[in-house]
Amino acid sequence: TEYIGLFDSPENVSITWFNNLDVPISDAEIYVKLSGNAYDKFSVSPDKGNFKSADNEIVWNKITNEELSSIPAGGSGKVSFNIVPKEKSDPKGITNPGIKIDVSVSGKRLSETNVPERIASSATRRVKLSSKLNLSSQIVRSSGPFQNTGPIPPRAEKETTYTVIWTVDNTVNTISGAEVKSSLPAYVNFVGKTSPSDEDIQYNPNTNEIVWNVGNVDTQTLRNGHRRQVAFQISFTPSISQVNTSPVLINKATLTGQDDFTNTQLISNQIPLTTSFSSDPAYRNGDEMVGK
Repeated sequence: TEYIGLFDSPENVSITWFNNLDVPISDAEIYVKLSGNAYDKFSVSPDKGNFKSADNEIVWNKITNEELSSIPAGGSGKVSFNIVPKEKSDPKGITNPGIKIDVSVSGKRLSETNVPERIASSATRRVKLSSKLNLSSQIVRSSGPFQNTGPIPPRAEKETTYTVIWTVDNTVNTISGAEVKSSLPAYVNFVGKTSPSDEDIQYNPNTNEIVWNVGNVDTQTLRNGHRRQVAFQISFTPSISQVNTSPVLINKATLTGQDDFTNTQLISNQIPLTTSFSSDPAYRNGDEMVGK
């Protein structure tokens, strides 16, 4: 069985035991062996069990849990531990991260001749870790691939152009079918300039919707320089009713994509962006307010 987890998010692992024999079991022991490229021994916290960090093993027995000294027929119980998946400090970064949990249970029962005999059972579980897919967006004026025109601060009934830059970053698993969707307010126009030219970005003039078909996204984009980015130009002609305001230039943007390792849908949202292009080095306080 596989479970989906997140980096730096505590996972509580429970192990339920049940004696399905018609005789008692004595001296029961439960062992958990931990491994995997997202396993961090410093994050392990067992409930009652003894964590032998040198062996990457948790042990529960009659010393740690009195009920394991003798389990009646049909008896049951549970042990548990907490673990926090971590991304290791590998310079290249890890891919397809996970934690492997090997569980073994043993005990003694009396045979028909009253001779103690050892019985055992085992199971393996895996925790897969989802990638972190992230969308960032910004409005710029002096930077970016396009030359922007018009007054700054924007003035009523005068056209000013801006550049929107979307950036997609990803971590540990490859992503497929990534897509960014947003829309423009009714008072903003899509100029038609996009960069780079091989990125698939579509604009629907009937709905003002903008869709960037990102497609596949590589792993560890910040480390390997494979982050995805697109820029497009918009224009804004303020109305006199917008004087002394900082209007929205592009509405909320949402990035979705399929994690190829965990088969889960990932989502990243960006809030609406206004005439405040404060990430631009040319920006000065007040540049965002519409003037007369």
